[in-house]
Amino acid sequence: MTGHSDAFIQLNRTFSKIVLDADIDDDADLNARHNRAGKLFWPDLLSHHRVILLSEAGSGKTEEIRNVARQLRGEGKPAFFLRIEHIKDFF
Repeated sequence: MTGHSDAFIQLNRTFSKIVLDADIDDDADLNARHNRAGKLFWPDLLSHHRVILLSEAGSGKTEEIRNVARQLRGEGKPAFFLRIEHIKDFF
C-alpha cells in the first residue's frame, strides 16, 4: 500500500458520563467517577447544548470533532469547530 489517505475512519467510539458532586474539589481523580452503567454515543452527546470531551493526547478528539461538525453541516445543521486556544483571537 502506498500513499496517504486523508479519509476519516469512523471509530464508533463510546463515551462515559462523569458524575460530579457539588462538593468536589479541583484535585479530584475523575478516572473513578465515570458512569460505567451505560455507554453514550455521538447522538447522545449531540442532544446536549454543551459537552466536554476528555481523553489522552493523540487519541483523535480533534479529528473526530471536526468530522462530526462537517457531517452536521452536510445535513444542513449549524455546526462549527473551534480550537479553544484560538478563542482569544475572536475577542
